[in-house]
Amino acid sequence: MPDRDEAQSPDNQVRFRADPEVVQALRARMSPRANGLGGIAKRDLERYYAQLAAALPVFGADEAGFILDALSRERVDHHFSHLVWAVVADASEQRGLAARWGVDAAALIGRLRDLTPFEKLALVDASERAHFLYRAKLGPIDDEQHDRAAFLHAAWAVGLAEAC
Repeated sequence: MPDRDEAQSPDNQVRFRADPEVVQALRARMSPRANGLGGIAKRDLERYYAQLAAALPVFGADEAGFILDALSRERVDHHFSHLVWAVVADASEQRGLAARWGVDAAALIGRLRDLTPFEKLALVDASERAHFLYRAKLGPIDDEQHDRAAFLHAAWAVGLAEAC
């Protein structure tokens, strides 16, 4: 838990303009104890991030690397996170990723397809965070061994992979 000084820091003040649908959803959650729409949004974001962490499926290191590699050139919007398995399947087929990572692509894609919708969303979120870490750590690198090590490190760092 952050200390009081950290909690009061101007660095962690977050402001945003919400779409009308989000404002409507926030208003529907108002109660006498709520601290305005901002308090509701803060509470809901805390819940959301906790549930993303709890719902994130964990894969073997090579499977997680395969997934991150497959998603490295694709952006999966939250409206389409339920199709993340298809994006991974297409990338695998087009780029021959199963051989590179030594995984059974059909079995792994079947597992991805069987995830719950929220687990798929958690996977997409973890992939976005892992790719940010990957680029921050190494930037664009063409050396396959460096790519592999960076994907594995990023997968482990965001909780997508078992210990590498």
